[in-house]
Amino acid sequence: MSFSHDVKNELCQVRPASCCKYAECYGMLLFGRSFQKGDISFLTASKDVATRLAELIKSCFDITVTVSEGGVKKPTYLISITDDVVIKRILIKYDRYGTNAFMGINYEFLKKECCIEAFLRGVFLSCGSVCDPEKSFHAEFAIKNSALSGDFFTILTERGLSPRYTERQGKSVIYFKNGADIEDLLTAIGATMHSLEIMNVQILKDIRNKTNRIKNCDNGNISRNIEASLLQCAAIEKLKKADKLSTLSPELYEVAVLRLEHPNHSLSELCKLMGNKITRSGMNHRIKKLLELAER
Repeated sequence: MSFSHDVKNELCQVRPASCCKYAECYGMLLFGRSFQKGDISFLTASKDVATRLAELIKSCFDITVTVSEGGVKKPTYLISITDDVVIKRILIKYDRYGTNAFMGINYEFLKKECCIEAFLRGVFLSCGSVCDPEKSFHAEFAIKNSALSGDFFTILTERGLSPRYTERQGKSVIYFKNGADIEDLLTAIGATMHSLEIMNVQILKDIRNKTNRIKNCDNGNISRNIEASLLQCAAIEKLKKADKLSTLSPELYEVAVLRLEHPNHSLSELCKLMGNKITRSGMNHRIKKLLELAER
C-alpha cells in the first residue's frame, strides 16, 4: 500500500464531533466526483474512504447508501445518489437553496476551528494525496473546479500554510513541497502518526545532508592540503637538484628537510615536529620563501 493510502486509513479512524460530521461530509461530497442536481457521486480507490463517507451520510442525513465495487486493474469504490428527493435534501442542507454547489464553498459549515479541520480532512479524503517522504516531500489536492480551488487555496493560506498552484489535465492542483507545511496539514486533519513520520524523515535527511556537507568539506580540505604539499615538495626537490639547499638559511633549511621527510603532514603537524618553536603562520611564511626561491 502507498503512503497516501495509509494516511487516509489513519484519517478514517478519526472520530469527529457532531458538528464536524457535517463539515467533513461536505468536504468529501463537494470535492468528489459530482455534487449537483441530478447526480451526487463519489469515486475512490480506498474501501475505507468509501465506507467512511457512507457512514457520514447515514449519520448526517439518515440516508443509507450503497458502496459499489468496480475497476479492472485496480479496485475502485463508488457511491452514487440519483434519487432527486434525496439529492435535493442534501443540496439544500449544504447549499441553502439547492442550486449548483460548484459556485464555491459555503462557509456556514466552517465557523469553528474543529469544523475547518474536519472539512480539510474531508477534502483530503476526496481528492488529496501525499508522497512517501523517503522519496520526496509532496502533497497535493487535484480539484475539478477553479472556483472551488480558489476558495480552498484561501482557506489553506489563512491557516498559515504556503500552498502552490498549477494546472494538470484540466484540473486545478494545489500542492505543497515543504515538509513543514505537510506536517502541519496532516496534523490539522488528524493524521498525527504520519505527520510524525514525515518529521522524523526530515530530521534524518537534514542530518544526512549536514554529514555529507561536512564530509565534502573535509575531503576538499584534504585534497587542497595534498595538492599544496606536492607543490611544496616539488619546489624543494628543484632547489635540491640545483644544489641550492646548502645555501639556505638554517631556518629555511630545517623546514625544507622536514617537508621532504613528511610530505603528508599539515603545516600545524610540521610545527609540532619542530617542538612548536614556530607558529603555523611562521611555518607558512618559510614555505612561501622556499617556493619563491624555487621559482627564481
